Amino acid sequence: MTEKERIIKGMNKWILLNDKDHYADFHKKLNSIKEDFEDRLMIMVSGEFNAGKSTFINAILGEELLTVDITPATAMITKLTYGDQKRVIAHYTNGSQEEFDWSWIENLTAEREGEGECIRQQLSYVEYQLPSDFLKKFTLIDSPGLTALHSHHTAVTERFMKRNEVGIWLFNAMSVGTASELEWLKKMRALNIPTYGVVNAIDRLDEEEDLDQFLEYNERRLYPLINKLYGVSAQEILKGKMERNAELLDWGNAQAIDELLKDIGSVEERKIDSFYRKLVPVLEEFREIHKGVKSSLLFVGDSQSYRIFNEISYPSFLKEQKAYEKSLRQVEKERAAWSDLLMVISISSAK
Repeated sequence: MTEKERIIKGMNKWILLNDKDHYADFHKKLNSIKEDFEDRLMIMVSGEFNAGKSTFINAILGEELLTVDITPATAMITKLTYGDQKRVIAHYTNGSQEEFDWSWIENLTAEREGEGECIRQQLSYVEYQLPSDFLKKFTLIDSPGLTALHSHHTAVTERFMKRNEVGIWLFNAMSVGTASELEWLKKMRALNIPTYGVVNAIDRLDEEEDLDQFLEYNERRLYPLINKLYGVSAQEILKGKMERNAELLDWGNAQAIDELLKDIGSVEERKIDSFYRKLVPVLEEFREIHKGVKSSLLFVGDSQSYRIFNEISYPSFLKEQKAYEKSLRQVEKERAAWSDLLMVISISSAK
């Protein structure tokens, strides 16, 4: 039995043992951790608005799938998973799901007014299932652009970030490592999420600037918030893949994506590391819940003991006490009678 199989077996036992009313929230979180562990390795692509996250994911998949726009295109967490055919599944905050036609992608995920706006307000995330070889091994998460102008995007991303297993932070080549980016990277580091940096739009850099030196300099600046820094032009890689143009792939530095995925390492090792990282705070929470439940049960136990004493033991004690007092009075009478008799006998003997 592999370590992963042992973990799943153990989790199943835990979930059965703790399926109680007072552990309902803990039980839900435990189920979520188990589902993530059984799923493919989750890689969350994050970054500030206009970093090119959706284009980068399109470049990885070699297909113009996600919406790209000059306005904030992604307003919803988008989860890309493997499926035999293309499907769009909306996951609501109440736990229910609903499948939509593929034409609804933009309405469900993009920052647009219209009939999709009301639905988006009720969603936790949107899932795309695709017959992609890449998604047979990895699950990709496209997150909304993080900017102070769109606080609801930030809230959506923060909620999902705790479920993340590996992070890719996308920087715009024109502004690498802004103050707000550093704050977000610190949050990810605090969650122990291994994070890799990707500088996008390297085609916009000065032609005389050496890419390796540029990346090395910024990697030092960002240490230890990222594991390593890569440089790509997602737009050129996407175009190169769609047109089967080797020159464009070379210009876009497509090999950097291959190196990045190789550096992420063993999928199973990453899954196990992530599993324990997610489990620790939940077990801490369980301990606190258990302490409260234990105290409550002790109180109930004390209350039960008090009820038994008050309704059964104490009345019985009073009854026995009365019987004892009656018996004691009888003994006193008999003792007095025997005393009188002894006195009479004593007087008679003296005569």
